[in-house]
Amino acid sequence: MAMESSVDVRLQFILPYVLQLFQDDNSRVKAKAIEVAIHMFKDIMDKAYITTLSATDFKVFDNYILPAFLRLKNESARDSYV
Repeated sequence: MAMESSVDVRLQFILPYVLQLFQDDNSRVKAKAIEVAIHMFKDIMDKAYITTLSATDFKVFDNYILPAFLRLKNESARDSYV
């Protein structure tokens, strides 16, 4: 569903639910959430010339998405599956 949605919908409505799953107790849920988050923005990375992000959306990556991934990286010492 995310792949068919606009970047705004992905960032504002879908991504918060996916990032919430980064904190799940189940390692497989966390791993699937990582996979979904990456695939959700794969087309943006592949076709960057098509998509332009507003300044607000750009800051979402720095202030919201990347810190969530960094927390997972720090937790990976306890959870090798993730």
